[in-house]
Parts: sequence; C-alpha cells; structure tokens
Amino acid sequence: MRRSLACLFIVALVALSASWAAAAVAVIEFDAVSLRPANDGTSGLPWAEEYSYSAAGFSVDLTGMRIQTTAAGQKAYYGTNFFNGRTLSDIGRIEFTFSDGPTAKNAPYSNVVITNGLGAYGIVSSQGGRLIEDLSTVDHTIKRWAFDFADNGGNAAYGFRFYEPVDAPWAHGTNVVWDDIKDWYILDTLPRPLSAGEVQFGSPQARGPVDHSLVLTWGDSEANYIGYRQVWDVAVYDAAGNAFWAGVPEPASLAVWSLLAAGGLVATWRRWRRR
Repeated sequence: MRRSLACLFIVALVALSASWAAAAVAVIEFDAVSLRPANDGTSGLPWAEEYSYSAAGFSVDLTGMRIQTTAAGQKAYYGTNFFNGRTLSDIGRIEFTFSDGPTAKNAPYSNVVITNGLGAYGIVSSQGGRLIEDLSTVDHTIKRWAFDFADNGGNAAYGFRFYEPVDAPWAHGTNVVWDDIKDWYILDTLPRPLSAGEVQFGSPQARGPVDHSLVLTWGDSEANYIGYRQVWDVAVYDAAGNAFWAGVPEPASLAVWSLLAAGGLVATWRRWRRR
C-alpha cells in the first residue's frame, strides 16, 4: 500500500514538474486592434479579432489574429506593450506565420513606436523582412516570416516616421541609420500623443499604432493590402535570443495554487515516510 502511494506521489510530482517546465515558456499578451477607417469614409473600420489555439510544448494557449480589410485606407494590427521602456536595440527580431487565399498578398509589416524621452517620437517600420519557411499549399499561401532589428543583419537603414507631438504634420519616409535611434526607448507612456497631421487625417484614428508599442500591421492607404489574412505563432526575440510568444499569460493565482499543491504533495509524502 505504501509503495503504491509512494509511486502515486512520484508520478504526481513528475507531472507537476513537467507542467512547471512548460509554464516557464515566456508568453506575453498581444491585442488585435482596428486602427484606421477606409479612405472613402463609408466602408468603416477593418475587421480584426484574436483567436486562441493549443500548441505542443505549451501549457497555455497561444493566440493569433484574423483580419479582413475591404477598402483602401483600412488598417489593423496585432500589438503588445510588453517591451515598453526598453531600448530599440533590445529587440532582435519578430517571427510569425501568415496565410491567405490562393492569391499571394503582401506580408504584414512591423512598426515599433519609439521616443528619445525628450518629447520626440517616431515609428520604425520593417524593411520587407525575410522568408524563413514556405508552407504554401495549392489553395493557400502560408509562410513563416521574420523582421530583423539589432542592426537589421547589416542593413543599417530603417524607414523612420518622425513627428513632433504638438502641432506638427506627419513626416513620411525619413531614413536614419541604426546608430541614430538604437538607444531610443520603446514607447513607455501610453497612449502616445497624436500629431496635428494625424488628427486631421481621421481623428481619432491615427496613421500608426497609438496604444501599443510593438505591432504587426496589415493594411495600407492604397488598395494593395485588401483581403483576408491570418497571423499566428508570433514570437519576439530579444537581442540575447530569448523568445516571447504571443499568448495568454498564466494567471498568478494559478501559479500560487500549483505551488501550494506541490507543497501538499511533499508534506504528505514525508508523513507517509515517517509512518
């Protein structure tokens, strides 16, 4: 009897240890946001929603985004505030998988909102990215994609949208070198201020992300991003190579209950040993 119970406790502890190991995977929260209305003023905002799925090796559900843009001007994004307050050089790369129908479309692009901490703000936009793996089928385009930061693998030029937060128009496409902005902070004050140009464009919808600092964006002022898109398996790698996956973080209370359960198992095991 004692031996059977001992085996039961050992199995329970091993299972709990495995769940802890899985929970150690860094999972951070992302949100799906409709950013901008259509240019025609009648088609409204794009459709965007989060969805959850289970993945092997994860004790929590990961998340992705479904997006539908029906007219030029509409934009939606999938963004996080987890890295607020860090510097731009702390980000290594963003990886994600995306799919659409049989007609290939542009990949989503990344934006990072940054500030020098002295009242100046800007947006760093991705420079096309790179293909990691092509998983396309006859009916769907499915690709694993990456955007590199941290000197962009040797390409030091970034598309840098710069504006002053008070009464200044949006300045498009100003390129700066990595050394100019690598020590700027990822937005640490939310929401970021809107420039006069943004407010005039379609208040309260901005041209770039407002309430999130690091995002994957789908949509454009032109018609070249119209259509349906799915994005999933989103991971942000910091400069040290640590991965942070888009998902639903485990509540702290659940972690506490896990610790209490482990303590109870150990205590019970010791009582049986003494007997």
